[in-house]
Amino acid sequence: MLAAWLRALPEIEVDAEANLRLHTPDAESSGPRAVIDAHFSDDAHGGLLTFLDVAAQREERPRAVKLQVTGPLTLGLALHDLGMGSNRAFGRAAQCSAAWARALLQLVHERLPDTEVVLFFDEPGLVAWTGDNAPPLDEEVASDLLSATLANVDCIVGVHVCGAGALDIALGAGPDVVGVEAKPWVVGHAVALARLLDRGGLLAWGAVPTDRPIGEQGTPLWKALIDLWCELTRRGCDPVKLRTQAWVTPACGLARHGASQAEHALRLSGELAERVHGQAVATRLGVGA
Repeated sequence: MLAAWLRALPEIEVDAEANLRLHTPDAESSGPRAVIDAHFSDDAHGGLLTFLDVAAQREERPRAVKLQVTGPLTLGLALHDLGMGSNRAFGRAAQCSAAWARALLQLVHERLPDTEVVLFFDEPGLVAWTGDNAPPLDEEVASDLLSATLANVDCIVGVHVCGAGALDIALGAGPDVVGVEAKPWVVGHAVALARLLDRGGLLAWGAVPTDRPIGEQGTPLWKALIDLWCELTRRGCDPVKLRTQAWVTPACGLARHGASQAEHALRLSGELAERVHGQAVATRLGVGA
């Protein structure tokens, strides 16, 4: 994941095994204004390019596609770990993430000109701002950096909080959508989630696990999601908005899944989404909306 995006920086070398190395070429090619080469290649972005090719060949092209790029906080942590100073690491990471985001939009507009884009910034690095960790960037500064990066693209933007990451940083950045796993720890952020919903934001619930085997039926997953929503309602979230401003997704990516496994996870996501839609309609009718 890191190699696919950090390869755009001239100060980063990527070897054949996708290992990263920081090197120090001349100042002109490695300074804070050095050109970022955000071009797509089959070896680094084969899945993305194939997906767009298949979508473009369909008789009925998709109304919208969801794409993702690694966010500035995760890229910044990687650069810092490679030995780059904190300020420069996160500054270059923000430039890199924004450059790829703009390039993704341009790519879709060229291949699917009438298709809307929902662009997520993946931030697995947000776990560095939890527990007893000592991240190289203050929480408020991190949220501001993420917010500035989101503002670089003109489309619906989301932040995917992988695992039990610092959800408040993502929410404070002002995205249109926040993707989060449907797990009990989320209830500790009920106030911030309520604010997102109140301003019209969406929550993409990772309600179908991708890190363990899942059964054939979606009923247990549906019960877990409803139980979570009930607890969030008790803590101040609007029950109508929880249902009407909800998407359902696999908990994380499907890149390491076989075709049949991916189809199964997406089928269950679709079944849960239909149940959410049914509850949303019933809830609106119940309150006279």
